[in-house]
Amino acid sequence: MKYKIILIAIFILAVIFAGGFFILRKEQSPVSEISYNPEISLEKPPAFLYALKIDKMTLNVELADTPEKKEKGLSNKRSLAENQGMLFVFDHPDFYSFWMKDMFFPIDIIWIGKDLKIIDITKDVWPDTYPKNFKPSSPIKYAIEVNAGWILKNEIAMGTYVPLDGISKSFKAEIDEIHKDEVKKSPQIENDLLDGESVLLDVPFTSQAPLGHWSDSRQENGCEEASALMAMAFVRSAKLFPISAEKEIIAIADYETEIYGDFHDTSAEDTVKRIFKGYYKYNNAEARSGISIEDIKKELFDGNLVIVPVNGQKIKNPFYTPPGPLEHMLVVIGYDGATKEFITNDPGTRRGEKYRYSEDVLGAALMDYPTGIHQIITEVKTAMIVVKR
Repeated sequence: MKYKIILIAIFILAVIFAGGFFILRKEQSPVSEISYNPEISLEKPPAFLYALKIDKMTLNVELADTPEKKEKGLSNKRSLAENQGMLFVFDHPDFYSFWMKDMFFPIDIIWIGKDLKIIDITKDVWPDTYPKNFKPSSPIKYAIEVNAGWILKNEIAMGTYVPLDGISKSFKAEIDEIHKDEVKKSPQIENDLLDGESVLLDVPFTSQAPLGHWSDSRQENGCEEASALMAMAFVRSAKLFPISAEKEIIAIADYETEIYGDFHDTSAEDTVKRIFKGYYKYNNAEARSGISIEDIKKELFDGNLVIVPVNGQKIKNPFYTPPGPLEHMLVVIGYDGATKEFITNDPGTRRGEKYRYSEDVLGAALMDYPTGIHQIITEVKTAMIVVKR
């Protein structure tokens, strides 16, 4: 009897050990066994993606232009969307090498010279090639990583010119030198100057609660943060996505709380100081006081983006929760001379994209407000934030 009990105990221990070993092996599955489907993206998109035109295709790229971003690259990302990639920007032409450390999916690499032409292509680089290094055949200034098969599918060829004009202001001097007569000096205007009296800037939209989480006070009071986010997307020729936009709005609010003690209402001047210059480190934004609707028009026709603080109860947007916010901020992206309406991206509602207000209504609602938590407004002053590329 005692012998049988010992055998049973040994059997139970063996089963437990085998099960634990199986679990351990399962947790240590190699990267190369992960299935790959470039049409399914498991990754949350970054806050900013830059639209890059390669031949007839538009590729939305994340920018790797700092030592930290270039070192990390796509490591530890689980996937890329089908027409998404990462653009690496180097200080000077050289034989830069890439490897597949901590990668979870295969890629193609597009190597680009200083003249912005594709000088080499590397296809189907898989994670299990690590620690092998991959280099271009000639010195490169830029490189783009995309999903494996993207080059073949879209018939991208050697010698193709890759325009980087809209990607970053830091490239402007270099691009101007490359093709002095071809660079467009005008701002990005969606419909140009339609009839000499109208203008519409191409500005992506997000509401201040991109996923409808209005109960989060950082989003309920996030009109300044959302307006700045749209402006920076305009500056960077970037796209906005709801998941990453919500994350960015919350990050800005948390930054304001950490540095300034609060994230609620910020005046035009403090929005520039705290969000544009503080959070984004962007200095080409300026607060101006005592402005009129004519000042707003002038900036729009100069190709500059305008953000205005308003009395949200006076603009009477039917999609606001009545009576609307007293302190509100929105982005003015255009003007229609035929109807005498301002075209806005109003973050106060999910229906705010290209929302129109008559110039009389918007002009009457212009109102800067003091920084703080719904401070008493003792004097009505007008202001605007001008954001230049």
